[in-house]
Amino acid sequence: MPLQTTIAEINLSVFNDNIKKIKSCVGNAKTVFVVKANAYGHGSIAMSHAAIKSGIDCLAVATVSEAVLLRENGIVAPILILFEHSIAEAELVVYYRLTPILTGTNYLERYNECSKRYNRKMSLYIKVDTGLSRMGVKPSGVLELAKKVLSYDFLEIEGISTHFASSDSDDEYAVEFTNSQITKLKEAHNILLENNIEVKNVQAANSGATLYYKDSHFNMVRFGLLAYGYAPNKLKNNIELKPIMSLKTKVLITKSVKKGETVSYGMTHKVENDTNIAVLPIGYSDGLSRLFSNKGQVKIKGKYYPIIGRVCMDQTIIEIGNDNINLEDEVLIFGDDDKLNAHTLAESVSSIPYEILSRVGERVYKVYI
Repeated sequence: MPLQTTIAEINLSVFNDNIKKIKSCVGNAKTVFVVKANAYGHGSIAMSHAAIKSGIDCLAVATVSEAVLLRENGIVAPILILFEHSIAEAELVVYYRLTPILTGTNYLERYNECSKRYNRKMSLYIKVDTGLSRMGVKPSGVLELAKKVLSYDFLEIEGISTHFASSDSDDEYAVEFTNSQITKLKEAHNILLENNIEVKNVQAANSGATLYYKDSHFNMVRFGLLAYGYAPNKLKNNIELKPIMSLKTKVLITKSVKKGETVSYGMTHKVENDTNIAVLPIGYSDGLSRLFSNKGQVKIKGKYYPIIGRVCMDQTIIEIGNDNINLEDEVLIFGDDDKLNAHTLAESVSSIPYEILSRVGERVYKVYI
């Protein structure tokens, strides 16, 4: 293992516990675990293997390249491609036995051509736009698309899916809107059944709906954030999930600064009294956003210290006063901590926990325990 000062420590035992709690919440529904964006910063290859060991039925990614990486690293489980890809990638989708989610007819002929050449049928999903207005066909267009798919000899429909716009919100309108999306997907499914078109899976629930809308579970749920240890709604962590990642670094330098001296780029922080600072080898390229300049904090030996000055690309400065802080003391950036976790950090910069986690950079070494 490389000698790294900045690491993301990922607890696979806690991950397994989270999966068990989610499974108990969804009963017999099949589970799709989202590992796009390098598994929200946790490392897609390791997390995919861990998920399969924990009993996950299927994985989901955003791009074909993310799926190919998993296939080439020993993942044989079903992999969903959640979003549209380029026509040039169609053969890769077929070759690597990936499962795309359709939003139209553009690639059907190409899929069929490639599948015929490999002499095997290709399974796919139809995306139903129930209100997000991003991808998919309206419920009224599902039957026409399904018939088009089935007109090809080497294509078959594995399921239908949708995506919720605001299943994590308690707002009355959001609740009403989510329920209307569930109803629309049911209508689309019924249209297919009435025309003797059966599908194996009906998939709607994301992390928010998995927790808060049981009638959205159908026979398959899809989640990412939950397994990583965070409920989408901070106030409604109904199954006591725990964060699996702790982003840590070490003290690189300590030094004294005098009253009136400025710290970091732009001279945005002027020291009010003689004090001491510590330089940390972590910056915005590692996942500590520049938005935390002059407002974030870190934890050393059980105590919180403020970030002062601008967060740099590779380094961050904190004020330690006269405390006994030594070189290579461990520093918690965020993790399973009341004050420093993806929810609290996100709130402080008007963001969401998804962004805090997925910003953790490639050069941050992942340690799986």
